[in-house]
Amino acid sequence: METKRNRHRILIASLLLVAIILITVFWLTGKNVNVYQASFVGAIFEIIWLPMILFTFILPLVCIYFWSSERWSYKSPFLYLTIASSLSLNLFLF
Repeated sequence: METKRNRHRILIASLLLVAIILITVFWLTGKNVNVYQASFVGAIFEIIWLPMILFTFILPLVCIYFWSSERWSYKSPFLYLTIASSLSLNLFLF
């Protein structure tokens, strides 16, 4: 039973890491590239921006929740995901 829980925890941590990377790439692309030069890319960017804003603010809270469920362990991957998502949030704000 414990191995099933560990696999589930690793899967969640991996999905959160991929989401954080995608959000960071999205915001870096929006700041450094003229996405409206190609109309198709600009349209996709406009469709995706609202969910990205929501995920940018929600992901640190989700990571903190999972980190607290592991009793604030420093060995938890969710601690490092919380730090990474907070850095992504700062990238968005500044």
